[in-house]
Amino acid sequence: MPAKLRVQLVGPPPAHAFQYANELRALVYVWIGRCRPERASAFHGANAPKPYAISPVQSEGDRCWFQVSLLDDRLVGPVTEVAAREGKLRLGQEPYTLVGVQVREEVTWEELLPTEVRARPRFRVRLLTPTAQHVPGPHRKVAVVPSAENYFASWLNRWKLCAGQWECAPFAVDESVLGAVESNVVIAGFKGGTEVVRNLDARRQFLGFVGEVEFEVLRPQSLSHGVRASLEALGWLANYCGTGVETMRGMGQTEVRIEEKAGGR
Repeated sequence: MPAKLRVQLVGPPPAHAFQYANELRALVYVWIGRCRPERASAFHGANAPKPYAISPVQSEGDRCWFQVSLLDDRLVGPVTEVAAREGKLRLGQEPYTLVGVQVREEVTWEELLPTEVRARPRFRVRLLTPTAQHVPGPHRKVAVVPSAENYFASWLNRWKLCAGQWECAPFAVDESVLGAVESNVVIAGFKGGTEVVRNLDARRQFLGFVGEVEFEVLRPQSLSHGVRASLEALGWLANYCGTGVETMRGMGQTEVRIEEKAGGR
């Protein structure tokens, strides 16, 4: 059952939203290790995306919060309980007090997969933090420009890992969905630009797209019900898993709305 936890802190606002990206990644890993050590060990040893994502720190006065999205419902309750007992903690050199952990949103995997699909779906995607994807090949390349193929492939990869390696999704979605994306899904519009996160780690900076993208499905009636349902399911999953790389360090935070396109084809 994918869920979003909001962790509330009292302490000094960070100099920038990603200042504690590495510390938050380590903290959540510690929480998982305390309640599910076997899962933490598996996550640590796997060279693959993990079934959780972490937002940057947001602040208002001396109140701060960050969000942890968990795709594995075996972690939701235990991580919430472990985190709530944290009390005092330190991010970088600054002390913080953890004052609350709340489950803000949750959904079952079955609810992600619609039984009734839209006749003319339009996906409105907001990339809230810099978003980029690795491109397969002999050299390390990164794709920054919005792409339906890259985005849906990212979401499908998360779902496949949850249904397979991480065993937290009870069923898979139709993998022919990527062929449908390539042939039928286009960008109907986008606005935004690139942003750089400097000093994400000691070695490099991170460049990614931030903004809004609209995807439109051409001739949706030519696609099977299963493929159309899978398209929508992947879009809804993106709200929890994020998009692209470094989602455990605040990148690729995603909001998706799926609407019925008025008129037209």
